[in-house]
Amino acid sequence: MDKKNFLIGISLLILAMLMFQQNAERQLDAEKRTQRDANTSKQSELNENSPQDTPLAGEVLSRSEANSSADKNIEADPSQPAPKPREETTFKALDFGGGDPIEIIFTNQGGAIREIRLKKTNRVLKEYKFKYPSEPALAVSFEDRDFRPIKLAGYEESAFERVEDGNSSRLTWTNRAGAIEIRREYWRVPGEDPYLIHHRTTVTNHGNDFLSLDNVRMQIGSARPIDRLYNLFDDSQTYLNIGYYNSGGELDVGCKCANCSGRIDGVEDEFWQINEIGGAGNTYRQQLSKAKWACISNRFFVNIVRPLKEPQGAEVVGRIINLKNPDGLETQGVTGSFSFPFGSVRPGESRLVEIEYYAGPKDYGRLQAIGEKQKTVMQFGIFSWVSEPLNSFLNLLHGWFGNFGLAIIVMTICVKLALWPLTAKSVRSQKMMQELQEPLQALREKHKGNPQKLNQEMMKFYKEHGVNPLAGCWPMLIQIPIFLGLFWMLRSAAELRGAEFLWIEDLSEQDNVAFLGSFSLNVLPIIMTVTQYFQMKLTPMNLGAGATEQQRIQAKMMRMMPYFFLIFLYFFSSALVLYWTIQNCLTIVQTLVTKRTGASPAPTIETTEKNQIKQRSDPSQHLTPEEKQHRKVLGLRLRGKLNKKEIKNAFKQRVAKFHPDKIRNLGSKRQLEAEEKRKKLEQAYEFLLKRE
Repeated sequence: MDKKNFLIGISLLILAMLMFQQNAERQLDAEKRTQRDANTSKQSELNENSPQDTPLAGEVLSRSEANSSADKNIEADPSQPAPKPREETTFKALDFGGGDPIEIIFTNQGGAIREIRLKKTNRVLKEYKFKYPSEPALAVSFEDRDFRPIKLAGYEESAFERVEDGNSSRLTWTNRAGAIEIRREYWRVPGEDPYLIHHRTTVTNHGNDFLSLDNVRMQIGSARPIDRLYNLFDDSQTYLNIGYYNSGGELDVGCKCANCSGRIDGVEDEFWQINEIGGAGNTYRQQLSKAKWACISNRFFVNIVRPLKEPQGAEVVGRIINLKNPDGLETQGVTGSFSFPFGSVRPGESRLVEIEYYAGPKDYGRLQAIGEKQKTVMQFGIFSWVSEPLNSFLNLLHGWFGNFGLAIIVMTICVKLALWPLTAKSVRSQKMMQELQEPLQALREKHKGNPQKLNQEMMKFYKEHGVNPLAGCWPMLIQIPIFLGLFWMLRSAAELRGAEFLWIEDLSEQDNVAFLGSFSLNVLPIIMTVTQYFQMKLTPMNLGAGATEQQRIQAKMMRMMPYFFLIFLYFFSSALVLYWTIQNCLTIVQTLVTKRTGASPAPTIETTEKNQIKQRSDPSQHLTPEEKQHRKVLGLRLRGKLNKKEIKNAFKQRVAKFHPDKIRNLGSKRQLEAEEKRKKLEQAYEFLLKRE
């Protein structure tokens, strides 16, 4: 029986069930998610005990000074009219010229980013646009220690003006609101990752009063679903999430921190899908003890805000919004912001915060090179130890061959060659076990009333014949995490989006060749099913008259396994289906090669030497291949001399299974097989009696 297909098939079915149930399993208790008061009180305690006023630049203001001047804080007077909003103006900046893979559109609204366009490159094979319709990316606001908004006197977010300095790789905005000046600088560094933007916000206090700004909040960005064909198991919205990396300890604010929530994303990193947050307008809040970064992402692209100094006592907020897809249809998206400590500003002084902003593809190699654990946005999860090296190897092969389809095929061959010795041993062990099924069945019948005796006799039997019943299982178990690791790796590899191979237009999508109504016709999963079927046929099922009911049920499941694979893999990316199809073809070749090289496992040096010593001292050990075969048929030992009584008893037990009364109810094919086995038993019986 093909144990590999059975084990991996069961794993896939379990994975499918988990994917169906993931929304319910990851849903938090509503009361815990709305306990804002408890969270803010805990955060207040943290702020009291942590150095909130430690600046990123500028002079430190002590807590006593800040408290004593709270009544003088420069905040908006409700009695004064609010500044009039200005008309939005946008323009492109930070452009490196013709070969630049990114276009950044800035806006005077908040002195922030309205849109980022990713051009087509050898790593981004389809253009993509980050659009921020509700609030621009990196829009800034200020809050008190409990993350409540602070309105600054005379401040109007649309009043930012561009400072012309003739530097195309740098952009500066200023906004003078009465006694407060906010300066926002953006720049890119040639030779660095092109999707990395540096930013600095500086607040200068030109007044005579202290300016207490406990926290600064920056918009991370927003994300919409990637358009894709219908997938029964994997909705595109499940990839929309807000995430963070918390490098500090746990906060006692309910079971929402990564350490205590039991999520598989990781211990420090956590990613919340929009279906876990709720419908449009719903908000998710998470307070962190020490944050490295926060992000908003979809399946292939991500925005990451990372303060250069890890802030203590931060908050990440995610919110569901309504967006329009490229076809103009409404869909749900996610937006988010990241709030972290800023501090007080004395009269005549300045305070600043500096961040790095990544807006680009979810490219594992690129994110790993940037560092600071940003590679975890790939969400490889518990299989990262498999997914990460496979991703690196796949991209190495792509660099050699220039095509991801060929790279996947070569990678599959390499993985198969690495596992060849184990799988070859598995095939030989399976064949040996099939040949020993009849004597094993005789043992079960003989000791069916004594399980302890049966186990002892079976262990003795395995040892006598040099067979390990588990040898066929472990090599197959090794392949399960490889398959699942590859599944998690391929599903979010941005470099596969738009990659072509043969008739496949996009390896990250189904290999659609036509539509039957609204149903996508995919050819590759059908080819995969055919290879799976032939692979199953190469491992015959040992079902005779003595087969148990359990064996018959397992045989029926095995016959259905290719169709289970078809249903499950039909909707997934063609890259994954291509891997599994090539893997099936290689397994067929290996099975044929291994069977031709012989069924018996290769003996060890130690057992070979022992057998040679015994053969020299005992002439009866010299058995001809024909006699060995006849002894196997009757389930007799392969060493030593036999007596007629042993032969007669063995024959009597085995031939009784094929009595006409027992095989009468079998189908015509099974009856013929039973008659053939009966003839073999009679031939073996006559041959061995003559020898004795």
